Amino acid sequence: VYSLGLVNDTATNLVVHGIYDVHATGSVGAFVGMDRLAGSDATFYGIEYGQSLGAGSIEAYAGTGDEAGVDGTVIGVESEFLIGADFGVGVKLDHADFEGTLSATRFGVKGLYGIGDAGKVFAELGTLRGEIDGASASEPFVGLGLTINLGQDESTFGRRGLFNLFPGL
Repeated sequence: VYSLGLVNDTATNLVVHGIYDVHATGSVGAFVGMDRLAGSDATFYGIEYGQSLGAGSIEAYAGTGDEAGVDGTVIGVESEFLIGADFGVGVKLDHADFEGTLSATRFGVKGLYGIGDAGKVFAELGTLRGEIDGASASEPFVGLGLTINLGQDESTFGRRGLFNLFPGL
């Protein structure tokens, strides 16, 4: 559940992942989900792949869906690498296109700090570039967050949904 101050509404995101471990360090998956905002639902589905790389990881995904009869496609890639016992860096790139009338590209760079075995805090600096019917704008953003893992390992895949693409929506 997201509380979105810019649009003064509450949004809901629900996603289910199916995961198959291809080998000890790589997994392929499929996801299906729903985003809801202001009584409007968007449903989506897609595929994803994640790979551990020693002190880091990379994941990529592609998805499609529709909201009120408008079809959209979303693709993205994210990577994180440790540069010390508790410190890490990451980069994330996502792009969405909705039948050529709306497109958005989100790029962010993260700094991460581990908290014990089950969590990390992060700061992200990035930019969101959007285009609606030929008019475009770009906006920088700063994000702060906390991730807590339930269990012994991190989640295989990251979050999926439109609300993850638009910081501060």
